[in-house]
Amino acid sequence: MSESALSGHTGLHGLAGQSNLTNSQLLIWLGQAINPDSPLYNMAMRFDISTAIDVERFRKALGDIVRQNDAMRSVIEVVDEVPQQRVLAYEDIALQILDLSAEQDREARCNREIEKRTGQQIDLSRRNFDTVLIRLEPARYVWFFNQHHLFTDIRSIELLFTAVSDRYLEYHSPDTATSGSVGPEPPQFAAYRTMVNETQGRAEETAPESQSGPVSLYHREGGFRQTPAIRVEKTLSGMRTDKLGGLAKAPGFETLSRDLSLFNILVTAFCAYLYRISDHEEITIGCPVHNRGTMALKHTMGLFIEMFPLGVQVDPDDTFQSLHDKVAQASFKHLRLATSSSSLIDAVRGYNVVVNYITAKFGDFASAPCDTTWLHNNHIDPQHDLRFQIMDLAGSGDLTLCFDINRKLMEPERRAMA
Repeated sequence: MSESALSGHTGLHGLAGQSNLTNSQLLIWLGQAINPDSPLYNMAMRFDISTAIDVERFRKALGDIVRQNDAMRSVIEVVDEVPQQRVLAYEDIALQILDLSAEQDREARCNREIEKRTGQQIDLSRRNFDTVLIRLEPARYVWFFNQHHLFTDIRSIELLFTAVSDRYLEYHSPDTATSGSVGPEPPQFAAYRTMVNETQGRAEETAPESQSGPVSLYHREGGFRQTPAIRVEKTLSGMRTDKLGGLAKAPGFETLSRDLSLFNILVTAFCAYLYRISDHEEITIGCPVHNRGTMALKHTMGLFIEMFPLGVQVDPDDTFQSLHDKVAQASFKHLRLATSSSSLIDAVRGYNVVVNYITAKFGDFASAPCDTTWLHNNHIDPQHDLRFQIMDLAGSGDLTLCFDINRKLMEPERRAMA
């Protein structure tokens, strides 16, 4: 679908009124429809598990979780260019097993397979995820899991990982393995979707509005409408982590939580950087919120995050402290106004820069050591020129900073300098 095709639905709002997708889902679907050959919404994860895996137990555990959660069995049907989501009946998973343990170049083969699958399109009319279990050594496996963002977010993948791990351990018990009991049914995404679709119109009346337009990064207008991107990544550890953590506890910087304090500090530095490379004094950044305000929502698989603008006025004579105070005030307003289902489907045009602060606790798998990697799919939303991703997926306190840069924004030499 082209953006001009929206006119037949009286714009985005008209399309939203005909579809059963939430606003967040509709924006992702539209981005994918405009860029049908791009894997920009693939959320691909690599789990390196240091233990021998019983393949049949793993298949049954994963199958149980897919069967129990409607977000894992949802597909998209498009009728007259209007997307509708439908939940399929459960069918046994034909889990693909790739045994590379006898190959000399197994590490390279594994990496190539994962890179290939990360960049492959997911056919949302059939299934919303792709997965494979790769055997590298008798006690070393890689679980690759890739789900379309339309049906997941990082919390949802964390729930999936934990549920499969727990269920795998339960199947180790003879009683569980023979009884077929899978425990209580978890909350379903359909209930949330029905609720937000009934309240979306009222919520939009009080949603935060963007304060300014896109930032002209390096004095280029942007709006490239291209998805290929490059990632520049840096993990903070040791002395840098300690100093950053110390600043987050200092008077004038400490706030409600460590994460919010770190978010404000890093966004302050990012706003100063944006001001330096653009000369924009009014800066608007898109910031996702997790949107899981109840215990039930915190345990529901599906896409819940919503994007809201955070606006900051940068003055030439600002100090880091004074700019931080503005960011802290803006972030409180952002969190207060960012209510469930109130994201504006038109607001995405108001910003081309995004900050995403992501924390999770991917720990061991079935009591065995496991390293978790969120794989970059080498693409970016077409309306985004720069995304600043701040991640701690292990709950360790060490932050990984990722700059995802639209390839059309800068020449290779300037990307390296940035």
